[in-house]
Amino acid sequence: MNAKFRMLVAVLSLAMLSACVSNRTYGDRAFEQGKFNEALDYYEQEIKDGSKDAELYHRAAKASIAVGSFSSAERYYSQALRYGGGLNVARELGDFYISTSNYASAVRVYQFLLREDPSQKEPIYNNLGTALMYAGRPFDAESYLMIAQQMQPKNPLPYLNLGLLYDRFLKQPWIAINFYDCFVDMGQGQKEQRQQAQQRIRELKKKWNHLYSEDVLNCGEAYSPQPDKPVADLAAALKVEGEGSKEPKAIEIGNPDSPVGKVEVERMVEDDGSTTVVVNNNTPPPEEKPSLSTARSAFAAKQYAQAEKHYSLVPVAKLDREDKRDLGIALLELQRPSEAASWLELSMNEREDPQTLERLIEAYRRSNQDERVKTTCARYRSKLEYKDATKNCPVPAPTIPANAP
Repeated sequence: MNAKFRMLVAVLSLAMLSACVSNRTYGDRAFEQGKFNEALDYYEQEIKDGSKDAELYHRAAKASIAVGSFSSAERYYSQALRYGGGLNVARELGDFYISTSNYASAVRVYQFLLREDPSQKEPIYNNLGTALMYAGRPFDAESYLMIAQQMQPKNPLPYLNLGLLYDRFLKQPWIAINFYDCFVDMGQGQKEQRQQAQQRIRELKKKWNHLYSEDVLNCGEAYSPQPDKPVADLAAALKVEGEGSKEPKAIEIGNPDSPVGKVEVERMVEDDGSTTVVVNNNTPPPEEKPSLSTARSAFAAKQYAQAEKHYSLVPVAKLDREDKRDLGIALLELQRPSEAASWLELSMNEREDPQTLERLIEAYRRSNQDERVKTTCARYRSKLEYKDATKNCPVPAPTIPANAP
């Protein structure tokens, strides 16, 4: 009798102990084993029961990323912060926004971190500058990336990002060469990145070697721009014709009192290699004056090479969202998908729409950016208005529900 009683007590004790094990515990166990779908099932049950544990939401966000559910990940990260997740969660959320091309949201997170996290200033400046660059605010990006480089001049990452900024966005490729050179010379970073930088240096030097100077930047030292450096022979430096046989006069670039007028460096033309430095004086030649209407008319007529050429003569600040989208489409039609993706991203960050998204996914796919295809498709696939735009997305792997404990 006593033996049977002891057996009954033991069984009841085990049952009570099992009942005390929470869904969170089962979820953590599945998470550690890499069973992320199963972990999410347990975490979501715990959330339905009213949990306000920040680490629970944090883990649910990481599990959501692992299974490709990015909208859920964003929601769980936000809830983790609401319940006191702290700066580490905020850093992860910023990195998550960057990886999913949601640059406008990344800017807000990094601005918050800049105020709240004084111990991590340099990487925050670099990340904020990068987010601003891709969010369509290149001049703000320049300020933050410059600070990042000056704070840690031996870190190669700001050099790479400043190279991209001057190359793709500010359209000053002769300056970009210097930053790419430093990134390569430092010998850090991924091998593929260094090879791409080396290839870009070769391409830019073919077109812009006449404006390139090795004196602009000393690798490993804080960069200090010198915009007022005099140019002894402006006509030769800019590859424009001088005034007959007159001896050139030393001129400060950007000096409004100069007899030549203010020199404004505009955006470069990629397809024909021609110099796109415009010398603005009282009577600029009509053929050198940028015209948005010409670019828009050429695009409407499907004259993509002409559209790209004229768009490239217009300062970035004057391009609206539709112009950036159309420039991206033109580049895509001209078989330049990597460049197209940059402009389509800028357009999407100003305002999302299905047409731009469809062409952006196409640009990612044609430039072999498979991870970008995956993350972008996952972000928009569940939204009804983007059903047609995501029709060519890869089909996600089916999920298997977890078994009950």
